[in-house]
Amino acid sequence: MGFWTQTTDTGTNKHLVSVANSQQSNEFLLRHNAGKVGIQIKGIEQAFDTPKINDGEWHLVNVVRSSSTLEVFVDGSLVATRQDAPAGKLVVESSGFWLGGDQDCLGGCWDKNQQFSGLMDEISLYNRALTASEIQTLYNAAPADETVLEDAEDGDTNGWSISANPTGNSAFANVFDSEKDSQVMEFTGNPRSTYKFPSPEDMPLSTSNFIVRWDIKMTKGFGTVFWRIETTGSVIYMEYRLNTPLGCHLSSESTYAICGLGLGESMQNDSWHTITRDLRADLKSVAPELELQYVEFLLVHTAGRVDNIQLLNHDAINFYTISGTITNNGQGISGKSLSNTGADCQLSDSQGNFTCTVPEGWYGSLTPENTNEHYFAPLTRAYSEVSENITGQDFTVRLIEDGLENAEDGDADGWFVYDDNKGEAAFANVVENENNRVIELTGHTSSGYKFAFPDGTPFSTTRFIVQWRMKMTTTEHQPVYWRVKTSGSVFYMQYNANYSGCVKQGTGYIICGLGLRI
Repeated sequence: MGFWTQTTDTGTNKHLVSVANSQQSNEFLLRHNAGKVGIQIKGIEQAFDTPKINDGEWHLVNVVRSSSTLEVFVDGSLVATRQDAPAGKLVVESSGFWLGGDQDCLGGCWDKNQQFSGLMDEISLYNRALTASEIQTLYNAAPADETVLEDAEDGDTNGWSISANPTGNSAFANVFDSEKDSQVMEFTGNPRSTYKFPSPEDMPLSTSNFIVRWDIKMTKGFGTVFWRIETTGSVIYMEYRLNTPLGCHLSSESTYAICGLGLGESMQNDSWHTITRDLRADLKSVAPELELQYVEFLLVHTAGRVDNIQLLNHDAINFYTISGTITNNGQGISGKSLSNTGADCQLSDSQGNFTCTVPEGWYGSLTPENTNEHYFAPLTRAYSEVSENITGQDFTVRLIEDGLENAEDGDADGWFVYDDNKGEAAFANVVENENNRVIELTGHTSSGYKFAFPDGTPFSTTRFIVQWRMKMTTTEHQPVYWRVKTSGSVFYMQYNANYSGCVKQGTGYIICGLGLRI
């Protein structure tokens, strides 16, 4: 028999195939133990060692029995042989053949702790023993590393449809683009229109290629691309907002994993951009407990052009590393994690060294976790269109010093309402618990409150690291603005709870996300 499988499960006794009859519940078992293949035949364990198959990649597993000879193949290569395996036909009774679990009695007696978590595909049973060359041929015929969904070179628009048409003027066409010197898909009309590919969705676009890449040129408005996915949990969409600050977060209902790519105004310069994202890595950055199972369809929400929409696997793309050191007074800090947007980062080692792996063309950021006693300089590092290994990305501890307001004086001096458009704004110094007082802001979520020194002097001309504690009582994410004086046109630093990374908006604002769900 043979099958393709994909899993990241690190558990033991995770059964993929279970064959039983009324006399023997373990007529044939195939499982993995922390990724290594294990087999029982007629209740007798077959001892051998194999490579691991739980690295998240697709693997072909074949088991060949011929008399008392048992052979195990992984990815076309013979990895284990036994000459003393039980011989004779396997006895399979009705309801005695199962995938994904271990029947401890015929057709039942399941143990949920032994159930397989992952994917299986192309499960095949043969009435003869396959040769090694035949198995190698099966492996060589594996699904392509690259799936081109749309390159527009056929000149048609087959598979596209309008999913949302808010003003009735949405349209799409296959056109020639002189800059790319090729055919592309063009979307015109309201930039809030949404276009779907493919339609109808008869089957998944891919169950193995989870790195997505597309070329896009926006002509107006903002751009968002949605990939409809199936996972082991509630998330059903990977949403990429091209203009918003870098960072990924879950939507309030936990059905969307939303990632900002931090391209800002550069997306509206009528030029082409190539976007590459690892769907699985982005999903893991916000919901590490979930597994990506397949990609179903694509939604494009913009006015502009797209081309070369692809689904790739790790063998079809270049990967690069971003490395550096995390230190405190020259000493490395071990075990430090970095929050990120779809990068594969390891904890810092005993010398404080860290390495993150990213796909070619990656947009994202790296941010060490701060504490109440210290922060890191820089606070975050942002990257765009990574095309080479990057070294020297160091972070250094800085202590947090004097505060502006801790509310322990019991008053609200320096505070006032500057925007009360609903007539509900109010603030007060209140007791949070026996050891702490806070400033409470009530009223409408659109109200604005200002804190300043009474004489109008600046907060600081030398200390430019800010920290504050905040508790929200509404699901609406309200920004915090720091009024600054710069050598240019920027006069506000705006911090939003969601996203991470920073982007310039207009001439006066830098908008930064904090990567939180408040």
